[in-house]
Amino acid sequence: MNGFKLKTSKKIYKNFLVLSFFLFVVALVFQMRIANKAVVKGKDFHRLYVKKKSLQKEIAYLSFKNSELSALSSVESRALELGFMPLNDSLYVVPPVTLAVLNTQ
Repeated sequence: MNGFKLKTSKKIYKNFLVLSFFLFVVALVFQMRIANKAVVKGKDFHRLYVKKKSLQKEIAYLSFKNSELSALSSVESRALELGFMPLNDSLYVVPPVTLAVLNTQ
């Protein structure tokens, strides 16, 4: 009877050892897969961060160019280059069209 209990107890321990080893391997593979995904996401975040910084620099440069080109002195000098004449006379203000005038037409 003791021999039977000893054999079953060894069998249980052996099965427990195999099951523990199997669970360890599964957990290790799962952990490696999650770590790999985290590294890939980290690389993507870094790439996107570098692209964001590049786009911010480009936006700042374009804003500077926009303000430079839309300055009144720049517009006036470009207009003179294109052949526009400086304004010597005063401007006439045209009043807006009223609703009564629109109804008579």
